[in-house]
Formats: sequence, structure tokens, C-alpha cells
Amino acid sequence: MVFFFTSNVVDPPYTIYMGRDKYENNELLKYCWPEDVWFHVSKLSSAHVYLRLQKGETIDNLPALVLEDCCQLVKANSIEGCKLNKVDIVYTPVDNLRQTNDMDVGQVGFHVDKNVKQYVVSKKQNEIVNRLNKTKTEFSTEEFMSQREQRDNLEREEKKRLMREQKQRDKEEEKRRQEQAELNTWNYTNARTKPTPKKTFVLFPQFRIGTWSRVYVESFSVYKPYICVFVKGSDESLANFIAFFSHSGQLQMKVEYDHRYTLRQLICDESSRGNCIWAVDRGMHCIYKHDLPRINKEIKPFLSTHKIATRLNDRSCDVIRMAINQNILALLDSRTQIVTLYDKNTEKEVGIYSAESLPTDENKLWRVEIFPDNSLLLRFDDDERTGDRSQVIHHIVVHVKKNELNKKYEAISQIQATNVYGFAIGSDSEVIVGLRKSNCFEGLITCYV
Repeated sequence: MVFFFTSNVVDPPYTIYMGRDKYENNELLKYCWPEDVWFHVSKLSSAHVYLRLQKGETIDNLPALVLEDCCQLVKANSIEGCKLNKVDIVYTPVDNLRQTNDMDVGQVGFHVDKNVKQYVVSKKQNEIVNRLNKTKTEFSTEEFMSQREQRDNLEREEKKRLMREQKQRDKEEEKRRQEQAELNTWNYTNARTKPTPKKTFVLFPQFRIGTWSRVYVESFSVYKPYICVFVKGSDESLANFIAFFSHSGQLQMKVEYDHRYTLRQLICDESSRGNCIWAVDRGMHCIYKHDLPRINKEIKPFLSTHKIATRLNDRSCDVIRMAINQNILALLDSRTQIVTLYDKNTEKEVGIYSAESLPTDENKLWRVEIFPDNSLLLRFDDDERTGDRSQVIHHIVVHVKKNELNKKYEAISQIQATNVYGFAIGSDSEVIVGLRKSNCFEGLITCYV
């Protein structure tokens, strides 16, 4: 038989229990709860009294009134102790109790003596014992064992629930890491091949009439006020010009451009470190820039003057492509297969990428774009190009990033495709690729995110 008492001196109340005699203590030791605390009169025979702690509570923060209740109950149930005015009570967590085969019935020892605490009862307080006895209830040993089984079942279910929740959190965290990795490193597994057209207009409807068939759109750059188009003649008799269109396709102004050796690419840079039109003079081997026009009356005066930003060190270099992000200007030299990075603020060289290790021995680096984190997007082409528009050109588009430990660029991901005529990096670091179909008259735009 197991006797249960309720200590209601605090809220919520506590449960105290003890066996009918020392012979039942072995069953109590076997089926007590792991969070219970054991009490006994020190060096005297007494009942083994147990206190059930609240969830999350430890022996070190027991309420003083509850501790007094337990110790008074132990003293009252000690044949010798109840006759003494002052007795010492020992108490310890049940997992510190030790029982061996050579011990007498009801006898216990301790695993760690320092985990045993003492409490001094100076005198018996009958009002406490009487209050506790009024709450006394009896349970059979079988019922006591059943309570432990129910408790363990609930604990197992709670652990399973916590494991499920942790597993779900881990799953969500892994998904978050993957999403972050996709944003940071560009994952090629998700491709959208049917972007929705927003607007279509013809910039030069006269292109196929007369001399217009002998000019080419070499550069196309968009910024907030304008679409800036660089048009180059196919021979010396035709002048180069730059046309500025509104975003609705209306021609705002056309200005002849007399830089005969300019790179076939102009970049309109709206960033705070740019605010200019970047260009490369391949004859003078320098990077130069125009102020960026925001209104029509600024177009002619801004394009009539320029400032040399920096001169290229190697006069034999052959710059074929530029790229920018917020802070960096990148130049691709086709002869050396080197991408040189310049700080747009200081206009000084800050790094290089050298295509020493190409994807295959038969590919050459022809194009570069730069991500916001300064990693590079590179296009490698077949080295043998005939100029025939029907020729199938095999391309490899590679995303490379500098390893900060060894300071070397490493490939993160790549696409292998045919006839990649152009690509761009979107505002969310997605990669938009333009592909020419085999019939030469149709194309496909694919977006990788």
C-alpha cells in the first residue's frame, strides 16, 4: 500500500508519498518517478518519504514551506525521531539512491555523497502533520506501478513530439539554407523557358532599306530615363552613332559618335560609384567615360566630352567585353584570356581572373558578367568559329567565385548549351540566357534561378 499526501501550502500544490512499511520501499524505489526527491531521518529508522517535483524544478529550488512539510512528515513517521525535539533529515534526488543485494530490506546508499542535502527539524509541528494527514489517500502497489507506466508513456509521446518538431525545424532550416545557397551560388536546376513579354517595339524600322542594311546594333543598355543603343557602320564610309529612346520606344535623340576604335559595347551605369557611360578605346588603350545624361538637352554635350578613367597597362591587350556591378568594372582581354577588375571609385585595378583552366581545351573565353558579390559569369565558346550563321556553336556558361582561403577562383555551377548568343544577370542574381534555334530565325530565352 502507498500513501499519498497533498502539500497545499503553495500553488500549485505538491504530491508527497510513502510506503506502508520498509518492505514496500523496494517497490517504491523501483517505480518512483525520475524527478522525485527522497527523504529520510538521518541515522535513525524512519519512513521513506518521496516528494514529486514540478516540471522543470530541481532539488535546489524547493519552496521552503514544502520542504518543511516533507521533513515534518518524515519525523512524525520515525519511531525514534518523533520522540526527539531536534532531528536531522537527509534528502536527495532518487537517481542518487543506490541499493545492492547485500543490503537489508529498505536500506539504501548514495552514489554521490555531496548530492545529499540536510535539513534540521528543530521541533515537531503537529499542525503540519495533521494538515497533511487530512489529505491522505491510499493506492495499491499495482496502481502505483500503473502510474509510473502512464507517466513513462506520456514522456515517450512527448519525446516523439519534440523529435518530430525538431525534425520539422531541421527540415525547414535545411530548406532555408538551400534557398540561401541558391541565392548565393546560383542553382541551375530550376529553369523557366517561357518568360512573359511585357512590351515590343521596333527601334529602327528602316534598317533593311538602303544603307541601313549595312549598320549593326552593337550595344544595348537600359537605365531609368532611356534605352541607349550604340550603332556601328559595317565600313569606314558609315558613321557610328548612339540613339537614345524612351522606354516606350520613341526616339529622343541620335548623336554621331566619332570614337573610331571604341569597343563595341557601351554600359550605362546608374550606380552612385558610376553615374556615367563606360567605354573602352582599343586604339588608345584606355577606359574612358561620359557623364550619364538624364534629360534630352544633356545628351549632346555629355557625349561630346569624355574623361579617361584609367590607361591599360598592356598595350597589346584586346578588350572585347565589359561588365559592371555596384562597385566593380570588369574587362575581358581575348588575347590573354584574363578578366581584369577595377574599382569604380578609385579607378584602380583590384584583381584578375585568368582562364588558365578552361572547361575543355577547345573553348575560349568570349564574354563576362559580374554578380553583386563580385563572382563572375563566364561564357566559353568553340575556338573554331567560321562566321557562318548556320554554324552550331557549343558554349559553356560557368559561374566562378574566389575562394577566400586560397585566393583562387573556383567553378560553382555551369550550363552546357549550343548557340548562347547572350546572357544577363537579373536583379535577384538569376541568369537569363538567350539561345538561337537551329533554323537561325527563332530564339529562346531561358531563366535560371
